[in-house]
Amino acid sequence: FNNLKTLTPKSKEQLIKRFKTGYTYHSCSIEGNTLTRHQVDMIINKKESVAGKKLIELREVENHEKAVEYMLSENTDLSIDFIKRLHKVLTDGMRELKQNEKDFDYQGLEVINPWNI
Repeated sequence: FNNLKTLTPKSKEQLIKRFKTGYTYHSCSIEGNTLTRHQVDMIINKKESVAGKKLIELREVENHEKAVEYMLSENTDLSIDFIKRLHKVLTDGMRELKQNEKDFDYQGLEVINPWNI
């Protein structure tokens, strides 16, 4: 990510948006997330909600976005400690949602991001 400094601000922003969307979509789909690439883009880059999806799928996308932001903000070498911190970001709130997954499906409710309150 250090080579991002050579890009214009607009090019850097576009590259980061594309990376966030692609990384998140592919990583989440490997885990069985049913969101399309377009839906992931809507959530990450347009801050729009997607109706008819489970909260756990939406949280997974939010966590991946935070993980990318974390990777970009850290100026450190890859280490076990860094990977553990990254894993914590990726799994934040997932255990609780997995436990309740069978009881509640997201049906077009307004999603309030608790980190913006």
